[in-house]
Amino acid sequence: MSTRQKILISLSILTIFLPFVLSEASEMTKFKTAYVQMTPSHLDKKANVDKMVRFIGEAAAQGAKLVVFPELIVTGYVGPLSPPEWNGFYQASESIPGPTTNLLQKVAAEKGVYVVFGMVERGVSKLGPCMHNVAVLLGPRGLIGYHRKVHPPLGEKLYWQAGDEFKVFDTELGRIGLLVCYDLWFPESSRIEGLKGAQIIIDVANWPAFDVDSWAALGPGIAISNMVWFIGVNRVGGEDFWPGHGASMIVNPSGKVISNGTDKEGIFYGDIDLAEVTSRRSFPPVWFDRRPELYELIIKK
Repeated sequence: MSTRQKILISLSILTIFLPFVLSEASEMTKFKTAYVQMTPSHLDKKANVDKMVRFIGEAAAQGAKLVVFPELIVTGYVGPLSPPEWNGFYQASESIPGPTTNLLQKVAAEKGVYVVFGMVERGVSKLGPCMHNVAVLLGPRGLIGYHRKVHPPLGEKLYWQAGDEFKVFDTELGRIGLLVCYDLWFPESSRIEGLKGAQIIIDVANWPAFDVDSWAALGPGIAISNMVWFIGVNRVGGEDFWPGHGASMIVNPSGKVISNGTDKEGIFYGDIDLAEVTSRRSFPPVWFDRRPELYELIIKK
């Protein structure tokens, strides 16, 4: 028997028994998640943040440990480019940390929850002032981090400076990777976060009502191909030129939707168990069977 065959057999045995070895520790990895299909008021930050605070309180009262809101929920979505619209969003943008993250972090600390939400970050590029479309992760003990949207589509390129990194954050609820809306469409986004050890991938979105089928397909695909929990949170309603349709979801590492939102505003819930990531990855051993030496074309084209 060759050395490679011995290694393969040993790894196969390990992947079969590892979930049972870790099962006792994994009992503490179960928690309730709340996802909020909220309709934002255009550029009315106070109204939107006040509404978020109420939703966080309600979710925490129901035992949720993680509360997720849609993309740009603090401001609403951008309209067709015009000087007043660009200026309105720039005035609504903030540094991170800043007033909105500080306020919501206090709420997260008071309620003992983690919160993910979308907002506009004010930044500076080589060309001067700029804005980023970000997903922020807060915890009971402070700001954990944020992800800048890497793939702004269509007219968003006229507003947002694209991000250049996919981050994964360590939390008491597991390793969480963040995406913003259109990032979801690029399998490389979630694969990189999976390779960085994500157990949960969260996409905050303003997915339009005229493209329901792609939203329904992409989330489960990410979950099963990376063997992670996927949480996709989409707004409802909003601006007439880009209305959201809801249909938010929690998908388990086998690609099964275990909780689905409707087309109405409100809080929806689902239970996450990180032990399912370990057990799902035991078979088939997708991560071990990858052939990265053959994937060079992906980064060349």
